[in-house]
Amino acid sequence: MIFRLLQLPDKCRFCLACCFSLWGSLVVSELVCCQETDLLPSDQRVIQEPKSANPLSGPVRHAPRPVVPPSISSENGNLSPNPFQRQSEYSNAPIPPSPNPSSRQQPRTQATPTSNISRSRSQNNNPFSPRLARVPYIMGDFFGRGHTTAYLQGQDFSGSTALPNPSAGGVVGRVRLQDNNSPLPRDRVFLDYSFFHNVPLTSSGIDVNRFSPGIEKTYLDGMASLEIRVPMAVTLNTNIVPDVPSDTSATEFGNIMIAPKFLLTATSEMALAAGLGVSIPTADDIKFGLGDGTKLLSISNESVHLVPYMAILYTPKQSNFFAQAFLSYDFDTRGNSVHTYANGTSREKLGIWQDQHLASLSLSAGSWLYENHCCSSLLESISWSAEIHYTATINDADFLADGANTFGNPEANMSLVNGAIGTHVNIGRTKFTVGYSTPFTSSDRVFDGELRLFVNRFF
Repeated sequence: MIFRLLQLPDKCRFCLACCFSLWGSLVVSELVCCQETDLLPSDQRVIQEPKSANPLSGPVRHAPRPVVPPSISSENGNLSPNPFQRQSEYSNAPIPPSPNPSSRQQPRTQATPTSNISRSRSQNNNPFSPRLARVPYIMGDFFGRGHTTAYLQGQDFSGSTALPNPSAGGVVGRVRLQDNNSPLPRDRVFLDYSFFHNVPLTSSGIDVNRFSPGIEKTYLDGMASLEIRVPMAVTLNTNIVPDVPSDTSATEFGNIMIAPKFLLTATSEMALAAGLGVSIPTADDIKFGLGDGTKLLSISNESVHLVPYMAILYTPKQSNFFAQAFLSYDFDTRGNSVHTYANGTSREKLGIWQDQHLASLSLSAGSWLYENHCCSSLLESISWSAEIHYTATINDADFLADGANTFGNPEANMSLVNGAIGTHVNIGRTKFTVGYSTPFTSSDRVFDGELRLFVNRFF
């Protein structure tokens, strides 16, 4: 893992360093806050009065301790302490006046201690209940479509090859909004890590290590939020050379995802939200050529993907159960330009190749195994969850041809079912999740297994 991080370029390491620094400072601040709360003097702590046996009589009120008058010296008439007087804080206090029996004494109101969740809700003014905020996030399951097939026929190269589509995630993978997400708008910074085993970016498959730092910030009094994800990965090099061994340890930058979220309604048991994700083409273009520098084909990363979605969260009262669901669509708005090179020099446009639109449904359910939301407890909860993810194409695959060269597979439809299971630990304002995802279908799989690790730090 450390060796993979050292191979990241400067801009990727800078993004990860900023996320880790911000997360670390927030953790230290919370630990200091908890210690300062425990070390407060006893007179500054909130003490709840004992309840009376009679529920209608109000809180118990103890009569003040009687004051013993000091003795008077017979020699000079000065006041002198009574040797039989008990020393206490009431020794020199004046005798309180007797209460008026006709006046009704008003009950005194005492503040009661609140938990961390209640205090955070009052500070952040969240429009949903603290119980909904404790539900862990959906883990997710997807990488991307993988590769498409290109067949080239020329003097320098003749044959078929597997090439990834850059706008559909390319060699980094497609970032889906349900991954490490919830219907609730929250203030958080997060870091996702995924290890994908045997991703079909090549004909034989490779392993991919992907990192996705991000941030989410609420607005409109907590009714909406804006989320930004910046994926990067140690994966296949975007410069693909067929006559030399593939470079599968290159560090590549992915497509940035920006997603606003709107909370439509929320009760003490349920929350419904909707949003729209926008995938910006920031990843590198795919270039295909020979080891001697001869260019054969290139795929430009130009398309913007729109990802509308709806999400619902439900957790009944007096129960440890919770459930979530995400329904999303992924639309390729304009496609990518595909160019071929005649004799390795003359660049000719083969056409605009558009990725297939996707529809996905994610279902998650689980329960809490341990909960302790006392203000002095650092470990607040431990929970587990299981998930089912269904992804399918909703239109036919695109296909380009100019007689000698072809690009795309017209029969490349997909219907994929994946499952995932994981554990979630909530320590203070930080949530840790570890999970594993595996495909349930033998065909159309985009990996053989995925290990998921992510951290969410709320502020």
